[in-house]
Amino acid sequence: MHRIHDWTVDVVNFCGSTIVERGAIFGYFTRLVTADPRNIEYILKTNFSNFPKGDDFAEHWTYSAIR
Repeated sequence: MHRIHDWTVDVVNFCGSTIVERGAIFGYFTRLVTADPRNIEYILKTNFSNFPKGDDFAEHWTYSAIR
């Protein structure tokens, strides 16, 4: 557990720097995992307005922070 973040980056880099995960048969989620600095800059700086965070996102993170 002491290197969980390093391990995650290693896995993402091994898979090509960016992974798109889709939910299981009974689950619903789509998750983008990236270790490419160009993608991070694009999402957080260059084109930030194109990646809105909806009510579900805010509700989930607000709830998670309270727990």
